[in-house]
Amino acid sequence: MASSSRRWPAQAARQGKRAPALVTVRWRDSPLYEQGWQDWCEAAGLPAWRRPAAVHAYEEEHYALQAAIAGQGLVLASSVMVSDSVGAGTLVACRPEVRVAGAAYSALCAPGRERHPPVKAFLAWLRKEFEAES
Repeated sequence: MASSSRRWPAQAARQGKRAPALVTVRWRDSPLYEQGWQDWCEAAGLPAWRRPAAVHAYEEEHYALQAAIAGQGLVLASSVMVSDSVGAGTLVACRPEVRVAGAAYSALCAPGRERHPPVKAFLAWLRKEFEAES
């Protein structure tokens, strides 16, 4: 995502293969964002961007989004967290055709309860919702 000034997508195009500043989240127990940028750069065909000009790291995704809005760099953000900012026009997608996997979730229940009709219906609904997302 880029700041609302819409300068990042154009600036990135002018820079060619030189990497812009990247904004990331540093979670204590997960390399999700670090690996996410690696995966995104590879999928986008921009391997040089794996060595960015600068990396601004935050402990919360909300702060990372605010940094991108302030023009500090490109942020790799979850679709859930960024949807309001994109809808409001404060962030714009940079290469929206490039997507990488994010966090995964597991639905758990007591053994045998997965056959209980309300639980079964809920799990079926979850599957349908996640399939619609992808």
